[in-house]
Amino acid sequence: MAKGFTHDISLSPASSGAARSLYWMTDLHLDAMPEEKWKLFFRQLSHEAFDGLLIGGDIVNGINSLKVLKEIEGIIERPLYFVLGNHDFYYGSIEKIRKLAKALAMKTANLHYLTYSDPIPLNADVALVGHDGWSDARTGNFLASTIMLNDYLFIEELKKLKGKDLEGKLQELGHKSALSAEIVLMKALDQFKTVVFLTHSSPFREACLYEGKICDDNWGPHFVSTAVGQMLSKAARAYPDKSLLVLSGHSHEKADVSMADNLRVLSGKTDLGSLCLQGVIRL
Repeated sequence: MAKGFTHDISLSPASSGAARSLYWMTDLHLDAMPEEKWKLFFRQLSHEAFDGLLIGGDIVNGINSLKVLKEIEGIIERPLYFVLGNHDFYYGSIEKIRKLAKALAMKTANLHYLTYSDPIPLNADVALVGHDGWSDARTGNFLASTIMLNDYLFIEELKKLKGKDLEGKLQELGHKSALSAEIVLMKALDQFKTVVFLTHSSPFREACLYEGKICDDNWGPHFVSTAVGQMLSKAARAYPDKSLLVLSGHSHEKADVSMADNLRVLSGKTDLGSLCLQGVIRL
């Protein structure tokens, strides 16, 4: 099962303690396949030697994502660390679904919603943080873009907005994501040598690819979480002796980009209707 994944990441082991590994998945889109197919995948996964699962959003369309996350956690019987993607908010409200996700995680020991979590130690040297983020219309030219995402039809906060108003709301969502994530990230960088940052949309155009090419100004507004990227770059400059590893998705294309000597950004390759691991993180 763990063979053939996109990224194999080895982080500096702690000075003491047993080796650990985390599996990473993103853009599952489980409603694009029969329920028994994805349940079989996770049942088979549960027999492997790993210590936790990271899920980077787009689990299914809408609030059923939370029910599915609970089911996956019950199958694998390990810590499940997650953020939500744009599809997880379809047919509902971003604010309300985030609150429900937070409440679910608070009452489920193995579920960790990183958007509302403090830094989680993975070992003495490495911590995990994360945030949903949001593709925020700051990269490329939103008003001239010909792309129309279903986000703008099916998400409560967006579906009544057009043009400049929609652009402004997307920028607001991105800005708030960056502010919230920065607080937790700085706590982690103060205490740990390496921080893993899980998010949904790529924070950098350079790591947002389509058919091997960097996304253009037409697609960029809808696929890059620019404010979060600016925050990550700022953090990397402020902590030059620390390392940041960013795990992202949304574009369904593989990317592995160094934005600075201490800032590496990965994006996971996914195919609609099938499941595989996007990465294994070895500690």
